[in-house]
Amino acid sequence: MLIFESIFDKDDPINTGDYRKNVGQNVGQKLKISERQKNILAHIKVDNTISAGLIAEKLNVAKRTVERDIKKLRELNLLEYVGSSKGGYWKIKE
Repeated sequence: MLIFESIFDKDDPINTGDYRKNVGQNVGQKLKISERQKNILAHIKVDNTISAGLIAEKLNVAKRTVERDIKKLRELNLLEYVGSSKGGYWKIKE
C-alpha cells in the first residue's frame, strides 16, 4: 500500500479527494439506453437476422453509428450475436 499511496500526492490538484468514493456507485441502477438503441432492438425483434447496414437505412443514420450502438448494447449484456457472421442471428437478452 505504501507504493500506491506515493503515486497519488494528496496535494496534487488533479488527484484531490478520496479516490474510493465513487466505487460501486452505479450498482443496482437501471441501465439507460437511448431511443435509437431501443429502435435497434425493436428492429432486431422483428427480424433477428437483420444487418447493421439495413438498420442504418431504416433509422436514417450511418452504419457506423448502428455498429457503435450495437457494441454498447452488447457491453450492457442486452444483445448477443449467435453463430457465424454470415449465417448467425441476433439474440436479445432480457
